[in-house]
Amino acid sequence: MPKFTKRTHFIATIICGFFLISVLSVSLYIYIQTRSAQNELTSNPMNLQLRFEPPANLGSTTGDAPLLERLRGLYEACNESDLFAYYEIFEQFMYVIDYSGPQECIYGYDYGHFNSRDISTGNGIVEADSINCIQISQNSLEIYNIQVTEGRNFTAEDYFYRNNATIPVILGHSFAASYKVGEIMSANYLGTQTQLQVIGFLSKGEQIKNMDNILPLDRHILMPMFNFYGEARTVEENAFLVRHYMNKLSGYIKPINSSSFQAVSNEATVLSNNVGLGDIEIFRLPYVVNIGIRYIDNYMAMYIYSSGFIISLFLIIAILIVSRRHKVKLS
Repeated sequence: MPKFTKRTHFIATIICGFFLISVLSVSLYIYIQTRSAQNELTSNPMNLQLRFEPPANLGSTTGDAPLLERLRGLYEACNESDLFAYYEIFEQFMYVIDYSGPQECIYGYDYGHFNSRDISTGNGIVEADSINCIQISQNSLEIYNIQVTEGRNFTAEDYFYRNNATIPVILGHSFAASYKVGEIMSANYLGTQTQLQVIGFLSKGEQIKNMDNILPLDRHILMPMFNFYGEARTVEENAFLVRHYMNKLSGYIKPINSSSFQAVSNEATVLSNNVGLGDIEIFRLPYVVNIGIRYIDNYMAMYIYSSGFIISLFLIIAILIVSRRHKVKLS
């Protein structure tokens, strides 16, 4: 065989070897990061999520008083279950009237659009901006050990809502230059006018790392996912509380006492049927994997490293075939 041909195949083998090392290195790195993220799941309580969709036969109005009672009954039953622990973290923007904080805290800022709307108040029509907001339960707050640098953190009392009460909130670090502890913010939460009182500011860089998402809190309002034990005084207030409890029933679940996924799912369905709400859905959450340049979910990570291993196998076979046919000695 001509010398040029041998050299060509030798160069081709070297190139294949280079790609083999590159692909195999990336695949191994992502595999190791995936396994590391998987090992962290033992310290993360929220690997399942409950998804509540009210059945159509409950009526078309959220002003239905029995619906509120059923939702509250299901929520209380979830918190008393012997098969799972229930946690609430719900991300939803809050309309703030006469907002004076930084623009980057406005919902949609990262995508180049801002969501504002005109809201009717006792003083007429005013413009309100949608601000990033997270509602969180007390047990979730304890799990993540969220710290404040000024003011105070939420207490058990903050999780009890009374009619037309001012709602305490903690602001992310980015708000610190625009607001102060004790300041009152006028807002619209779930279509209802309310007052928010700033009780503290979060430490810079605080975040919630959940199974399927990482929520940086610097640009968020943190609000207690409160409970309401009284009676709604008006149809409008009842509708507000129905929407609030629907949000509360989109929480996260940690199986306890070695409960299986099927056992937890069956338990949730039984609890929902017991209060007349029909079947309920529970699904497994993906978890996030840090691959250096970004976070991806475990399914994408598995696809990438599996594809990389398969490509590496083909490259190894190709190198062996070329080496055997042309007697190329590999170093």
